[in-house]
Amino acid sequence: MSVETRRTVRGRRSTRLLVTGAAVAALVLPPVTTAFAAEPVISSARAAVDPGTQELRNLLAAARTSQSSTQGDRIAEYAQDGDTDGGSVALTGDDENAWWGADLGAVKLIERLDISQGSGASQQLDDFYVLTSTMPFASEDLAATLSQPGVSAEHVTAPAAGPISVELGEQARHMRIQSAGTGPLALAEVQAFGDETLAPSDGTAEGAEFVAENQFGMFLHYGMGTMTNVQWADPNTPASAFNPGADVDPAVWTDAMTSAGMDFGVLTAKHHDGHALWPTRYSDYSIANSPYQGGEGDLVGDYVQAMRDADLSVGLYFSIWDRHNGEPVSLIKNQLREILTRYGTIDYLWFDGWGWHIPYSQVEYAGLREFIHQVSPETVVANNDHFSDLATTDVLVWEVPVQGFPPADDPRPKDASDTLDANSTWFHTTSTGAPKSARAIVSSLNRLNAGNSLYLLNVGPDKDGSIPASHLARLAEIGEMRQNPPGENIAVGKPATQSSTYTDAGTALSASRGVDGNFSTFAHTNSEKNAWWQLDLGAVTGLSGVELYNRTDCCTARNTDYYLFISKEPFDTSLTPEQQAAVPGVWSHHDTGQMAVPTSVATPVDGRYVMVQLAGTNYLALPEVAVYPTTRTLDVSVEATARCLGGKAFVTVRARNNEDVPAAVTFESPFGTKSFAAVAPDASAVHSFTTRAVTVAAGAVSVEATATVGGAPVTTTTDAAYASKTCGG
Repeated sequence: MSVETRRTVRGRRSTRLLVTGAAVAALVLPPVTTAFAAEPVISSARAAVDPGTQELRNLLAAARTSQSSTQGDRIAEYAQDGDTDGGSVALTGDDENAWWGADLGAVKLIERLDISQGSGASQQLDDFYVLTSTMPFASEDLAATLSQPGVSAEHVTAPAAGPISVELGEQARHMRIQSAGTGPLALAEVQAFGDETLAPSDGTAEGAEFVAENQFGMFLHYGMGTMTNVQWADPNTPASAFNPGADVDPAVWTDAMTSAGMDFGVLTAKHHDGHALWPTRYSDYSIANSPYQGGEGDLVGDYVQAMRDADLSVGLYFSIWDRHNGEPVSLIKNQLREILTRYGTIDYLWFDGWGWHIPYSQVEYAGLREFIHQVSPETVVANNDHFSDLATTDVLVWEVPVQGFPPADDPRPKDASDTLDANSTWFHTTSTGAPKSARAIVSSLNRLNAGNSLYLLNVGPDKDGSIPASHLARLAEIGEMRQNPPGENIAVGKPATQSSTYTDAGTALSASRGVDGNFSTFAHTNSEKNAWWQLDLGAVTGLSGVELYNRTDCCTARNTDYYLFISKEPFDTSLTPEQQAAVPGVWSHHDTGQMAVPTSVATPVDGRYVMVQLAGTNYLALPEVAVYPTTRTLDVSVEATARCLGGKAFVTVRARNNEDVPAAVTFESPFGTKSFAAVAPDASAVHSFTTRAVTVAAGAVSVEATATVGGAPVTTTTDAAYASKTCGG
């Protein structure tokens, strides 16, 4: 049976067909005028939104589209790129019953279809059908499709110029616009709306949530730069140069992330050279035209799967500045649609080259951000434009080797992207250096997280996709250190002075920059003989070690042949380092080599003042000096015994102070608490707790002892166990 109805489609005549089987009759009904819903709010801006409002989602934004043929470069995707003004038009050849179609990926309710026509007279729609079905269309032939079971059709004839809206009210996965005649089919934009809505957002809330839940991640710079041993690959390098030589196993990457306790990762899907690590349909410059897996490889897909298997949030890097293909907005949107729909939800999209090389006048931010919002509503955008403005990103990005660390007092969500490599290389090359210390990374991570910033730490895989053994070991060390934190760096924020202060472009590189917790800034003296820098910890403290950090951007050889001094008394800064080392009570360490990143020095000594001094004439520059206290425990012997007295059970506790200084002692038991203000050296604190019971179960008394050792308070807590006891009978 075939049922045919006539209705008004925004003042244009439309015929609706619902094919339920072989057509045996046609029932013609009088025209029906239907009231249409207001136009959906499809805004190009995401600012100043009302969180209580809802925005209809364009179902076609994330659809896979095709057409009967393509005239020139007017591909089907031009009709789903968000451009409704005719700037980009999908155009078929001079076909009989030319068509444009979309696969929504799942059956959805389509209430209305909005069609924007091309601007020229030759691009005006004339006589066409809108076809919908839950199943794929079996034929390109119009008559055959109209008779296909389950296909619904709207026949639109003689539409006027301008936008066309067609009410459908159909459950469908597949839809098609098909010409009833012969000639090219031109569509500037097609939008489908149903019952799916989006909560409009400026991205700030989503960005803050992502940062809160993803504090530590791995940046994976891997691609043509890796293959050609450069940081920015030549965009004219042939696609065939991408040849890892073996199958890349992204599980190696996710295992490394897990060992470091990371939450997410970001892979360079496409860097500035324009080479795509997935088989994109929109450029020949991709992994599909390389020897890798015979042209069948998809590293983005393999990476996403490995991340999901490891329960890690998925991030992708995408450069707007494409030096091979150029930067047409249509290419950007089409490739973004691919990576945002082909692999499931992408949690974090990290843009580069936008705002600082490709201006927003060329690629508008608001329009592209809204496009992403429609295609993948849950994706958070981080845009490395160096503007520090949430108008052009959901998460503010600081490129640490260039900009330093973000301000800790800025409450906005932030991304601090840094390198594990001490030489600040992103892609793995022969210039890649040794990894920074675990302590430096953990210190930076803690500082950043406390300032509402995630830490995105780059690890560039080698050509075969492996991570250097030294970097794997360091990542595991970072994870272990996060599980078992070392002593706190007690130098941060303490008063510091230096022999002189170098000024760079009006900025004084003061001594305090060496203890600000920011490894990207540095204290800097002028070039002088025996330049020095010193720190006052404020009190004599037992010290276990000092870490000295050299610069990584340049000039590392300047910090060569230097001394480290520790003293309980202030230093005489007029002395040469050789004279300083001879002063009674001054602990010294002399290194004739070059300071590393860092140089770790064990310092089993008590002290208040720390000095670094060059033996020759040069500048002294110190990004950071970290000082760690001794982890001390008090020597206190404890015992507890349950005994009977008068038919009742008592618990007696004894603590002997084996130190040479007095100690405060507190007993805490299930039966009460007892404190002693000062137990003398070699003396004991003793107390009996009454249980007021005949029987006492086995248990323990907590004994806390506190004493001042080497000018610093030390506390030790020990449990004294006792056995069960029954009295009487």
